[in-house]
Amino acid sequence: MRISVVLLSIAVFFTPQARAHLFTDDMGRTVEAEIGGVRGAHVILARGGVAGLWPIAKLSAADQTFVQEWQKSHSGIKQLQTRIDERDGIGERGLFTSSAEGAAPLPLPGVTTDTKQTFKHCVISLNNPNTIDATALKVDYVLYAILPDGSVDAEAGSQPMDVLAASKSATLITEGMSLSRTKTTRMTLNVNVSRSNGSVSTGKKTTRTSERFGGGWVRVRGADGSLLGEAKRLQPELQKLDPPWVGAKTVDPESIPMLPSLNGLLELLKNLPKPPGAPTSQDTSTTGKKPPLPPGFPPPPGR
Repeated sequence: MRISVVLLSIAVFFTPQARAHLFTDDMGRTVEAEIGGVRGAHVILARGGVAGLWPIAKLSAADQTFVQEWQKSHSGIKQLQTRIDERDGIGERGLFTSSAEGAAPLPLPGVTTDTKQTFKHCVISLNNPNTIDATALKVDYVLYAILPDGSVDAEAGSQPMDVLAASKSATLITEGMSLSRTKTTRMTLNVNVSRSNGSVSTGKKTTRTSERFGGGWVRVRGADGSLLGEAKRLQPELQKLDPPWVGAKTVDPESIPMLPSLNGLLELLKNLPKPPGAPTSQDTSTTGKKPPLPPGFPPPPGR
């Protein structure tokens, strides 16, 4: 059984919506959002992990000037220094929720099983070496587990970051991953029969299996899908297998929707999946399901 841990993030030097701006359109409607970029005659407005396009010409005169000034000062964001490190434990103040699995089978006669859980998580460190703020970021990560049969399990997570100030750093603590260690003891009965006499002896056979932490992989993207930072730290045996990225899909710049109205950004927020811990049809913390690895991974033995 794997136990999910509610995602907890600790961000240093920034607060949610700290750099949000109140935009007003030419009809007086307003919305509070971050600028995620400028594409031609449109500005990308981002908030809480969603983004939409809005014509700059349909903003108030003051906000048109604001966008122009933002574009002049934010054209230099090229890269964020990114690091991911393995840690023991569930993550600071992590909360456990049981995965939806059936009851454990009854033990067989003469068989005892002892299962222990260990826990791993990763710390993601980000540094903005630029002289300007990085805004409307999305931090996606994948944690890997190596199972006893050599197959690989993966758990993905994501966290929006509204702003990482210039020359500042931030730290995120990922969701935790539980790993099982199992010891199974089977009683054995040996019967020796000869012409003169016979004997019966008992013994036991112990087998051990364990799941091992394979490491983590993180990608940091802007609201327009541009890759601003990436780091990977995997166990050597998993690194040789070259596991695929199974986290959040890359944002296709062409897929950013045109907003029907300025405050249409709020409608996009309503359609976001619920955070970890809230029961939804796709919630991994209540269904126990993991993002599937692509077909053919891991490769068969001998490759």
